[in-house]
This record gives sequence, C-alpha cells and structure tokens, in this order.
Amino acid sequence: MPKEELPELLHGMVAEIERISGQQWPGRYDLVHSHYWISGVAGLALSRQWNIPFVHTMHTMAKVKNLVLQPGEKPEPRSREDGEYRIVDGATRLIANTGVEAAELASHYGANFDCIDVAPPVSTFPPSRLPSAITPAPPAPSPHRRFISCSPGGSSGSRARRS
Repeated sequence: MPKEELPELLHGMVAEIERISGQQWPGRYDLVHSHYWISGVAGLALSRQWNIPFVHTMHTMAKVKNLVLQPGEKPEPRSREDGEYRIVDGATRLIANTGVEAAELASHYGANFDCIDVAPPVSTFPPSRLPSAITPAPPAPSPHRRFISCSPGGSSGSRARRS
C-alpha cells in the first residue's frame, strides 16, 4: 500500500484498537506510546478517550524532510504536517533519538524542550565511539519515580501555530 493512502486508515485503526481494548479490563493501559505520525494521531485520540498519558517518538518530520527535498522529489503532504502539530500539541512527553531531533521538534513545531526526552537507539558501540551528535542515555529512572507530565495542553505549551 502506498504511504499516501495510510491516512485513510486512521479512523478504522482507532476503532479497531478501541474494539480490542473494550475486551480488556478497565485501566489495563497506563499510557500510549506511538512512533511516526500516523500512529501518533491514532495514539493521541486513544489517550484522550482513555484519559491516560501519551508519549510519542516522531523519528522523521515532514517539515524537516521538506526542507531538504531534491529536484523532482514530492514533498510530504500538509496533512502530515498538521498531524505532527497535533501530536506535539497533545503529547504528554516527546521522545527524540538525538539532540538534533529534539531541536527540530522545538524549532519547527514549537515543542517545549522541557517536555522532550532524548533517548538514542540502542547501540553496541562503547560511548567513546558514538557519533558526537548522539549523547548516551541517562541511567534508567527508579521504579518509584513518578511520571512527569508537561503542561495540560501538551508538549508545546505555547501551542505555536504552523507557519
């Protein structure tokens, strides 16, 4: 299926997850974590329905991809940018794989740095051999640590509007 057709499946995906979750006991889920924009839009809707925190890892962003288009390449659709803004505005926390990605979330989407956690992908490299743009992840939190949420409006705080 071409990726351009995936947004058409969003409502059906949310409905199917809702159907499956309806067969579970109430309160089974503590939070929703999603990756990429389409599952993020679905995850945001589900977290609101279930009244639980929403954590998202963006990975790639339409605005960043569109900045580096080569001649003849098709830009990412405006619907994707709009979905990514909704995710940033509504997420309880955002996960970035690098400091650069965290900066892109802040500069392109208005995300609040205090609501972004940098968690590099797992690597077998010793920290001394990691690329300079990657910082080793901090130690795992204590199991007794409370989940720290950002503003009720999500991670952007200011709800910066699209440019």
